[in-house]
Amino acid sequence: MRKLKYIGWMTSPNYQIPNEAGYTEKDFWRLLNEMSDNGMNFLSLHMESQSYYDPRHDGLAWPPRNSRLKPLIDKNCLNAHLKSEFLSHIIPKAQERGIVCQLMINSLWWSSPDRLRTQYPGFKYQKTRSGEEARFACCPDNRDSWEFCKDEVADLVKYGTDFGVNIYGIETLSYCSSCCFCEDSRRVFREKFDVNLDAPPYELAILRSLRIQELLTEIVEIVKGINPQAELWLHTMGSPGWGHLPNSLRKAGIPVLMPHIFHSPRFESEKHLNALLDYLAPIPCVLHCCVRSKMPLNYGWSKKPQDIMQLVEWISKSPSANLCGVMFYNETAVSAENRRAVYEGVRLLKNRE
Repeated sequence: MRKLKYIGWMTSPNYQIPNEAGYTEKDFWRLLNEMSDNGMNFLSLHMESQSYYDPRHDGLAWPPRNSRLKPLIDKNCLNAHLKSEFLSHIIPKAQERGIVCQLMINSLWWSSPDRLRTQYPGFKYQKTRSGEEARFACCPDNRDSWEFCKDEVADLVKYGTDFGVNIYGIETLSYCSSCCFCEDSRRVFREKFDVNLDAPPYELAILRSLRIQELLTEIVEIVKGINPQAELWLHTMGSPGWGHLPNSLRKAGIPVLMPHIFHSPRFESEKHLNALLDYLAPIPCVLHCCVRSKMPLNYGWSKKPQDIMQLVEWISKSPSANLCGVMFYNETAVSAENRRAVYEGVRLLKNRE
């Protein structure tokens, strides 16, 4: 197999953590020691939590500078408050150990509409063709929803750039499958493409990918304007329904993709893994591998150590030239047995390079 550039964890200061305060600085020191001892060199930090999945934690996990974002922090999270913020100490120490750090958010996804409406009063969720609101996916064609997305990304990059973070990640800057048919999207597609949203599905998939390309290009420009050295990665499987056709993602300036692996049992097999990587080629991919034994509300299936070892075997045998890394998700929600399996998997992957 080709040498993997990145192998590590995705974790969070607040998401899927049983106590209200979230992770502490001590918890992160423990994790850094574990990672160093087990040969990991990549740490992705998920910097927000949604109450739909974790009722104890809702909001941003860093102290924002933008006044519109300040009411949207997770008030229970230690790292979200200036007086108790600690990742500015942890991340430089991780980098000294050769651990590359990434900060990631969901971007256009918010499960507390009343809170968001206080700061972005005109925001809208995406709608199906029948007019039903999508669950928590904000419409990228709505002015206030888009302002929220830009504000959130810009503030996170300013936060991370202060202590040397050059890799950022986003998810859900997309259309949901079968969405969006709201008034804002109808207007935008008329103005930009001279079409209505009753066009055939294949035509909409192409046009949506062009629209998402335009929006991602704007976000990449915002990121680069703050930190010219920064990269913006995208969490996606390249779904046409999301507007994520691979060629459009490349043109938008996305250098690395983080495709979901082991999130849904319907799509998980060795053949699926390699077909997905081939579909996304030649864009480099860091696999976003769910190894949780404790699943959040309303999502997914729990994993056992044998599941993790099976996944590692598939990865180790993959012939895909664009496979460049693996992140194991979510470190805050793995059993001791699954944790041991992850570290055994890391050793196997490194020994087979």
